[in-house]
Amino acid sequence: MAVQASSYYNYENDKASPRKEDTALREDKLLLWEIACEGDDDKKSSVESLMKEMTTDIYHGYYVFLATFFLNFITIGQFNSSSLYLDPLHQSFPESGSGTLALVCTIQIVAALASSLAGGMVQNTLNDYVGLNWLFFFGGVLMSVGFIWSSYSSTLAGVIMGSVSLGIGLGAGLISAGVCVLWFEQSRGTMLLLAISGQGMGNVFFPWLIVKLLETYAEVEEPWRPTMRWMGLLSFFVCAVAAIPMRLPHPGEVEENEKDTATTISLTTNASYGSMFEDSNDDDLSQSFVAFKK
Repeated sequence: MAVQASSYYNYENDKASPRKEDTALREDKLLLWEIACEGDDDKKSSVESLMKEMTTDIYHGYYVFLATFFLNFITIGQFNSSSLYLDPLHQSFPESGSGTLALVCTIQIVAALASSLAGGMVQNTLNDYVGLNWLFFFGGVLMSVGFIWSSYSSTLAGVIMGSVSLGIGLGAGLISAGVCVLWFEQSRGTMLLLAISGQGMGNVFFPWLIVKLLETYAEVEEPWRPTMRWMGLLSFFVCAVAAIPMRLPHPGEVEENEKDTATTISLTTNASYGSMFEDSNDDDLSQSFVAFKK
């Protein structure tokens, strides 16, 4: 494997497709770094610009990470705040006992867990044929339908039916963390913890928001109804936006990103380019470096 000075220009012509075979990509990066270290200011500026272009292709896993954060924010926040509606519901349906009212929360939990299990089983099929993002989009639709259905129901049975739809929609958001971890290997634990930190923020934000809305509509006869409608609209908006980047990684996509990241970090943290090759066990790359220096 011999590297000629023209390799620099070959890479520049192909820079629209930044993901190459790992060895070739590493070779081009090393070659560019050597040119930058020659002391020629013009070359250094040109190479630094090109190196910057090589790193502007944002890894799709980071978009999935952000989407997972907001999906956990909206679903877990709503999931754990459902009990705040029980007292207002009791005022609207005083003939219903506490056990009957508790079904609103219980059925929601059961539906959420069942739908998350089903969604996890079919996520590969959905990703291949229609796109996994549709699963999270329709999760937001079902959450919105559940809230709005309940808000217009004149009976507790109607509210419980709305809780079923809401629970199924919540279940879609519960599987987002399982999708996020597939995009990372070396930093999997860290990215997962950061992504599900949205749960904690949701658990703080939504109780505050629901109580605030109930107080705002306190003059209305049944303040829980407009509150649920606002929650439905908010759930649909957040899920619809967060669903856009959600998909499973393509074969080899995660591995390529991990290798590219490791190579870039190695290049940018070594003060001496030549010393990297003096200690290198890669004979081909060492010989290529020597050939290029000549």
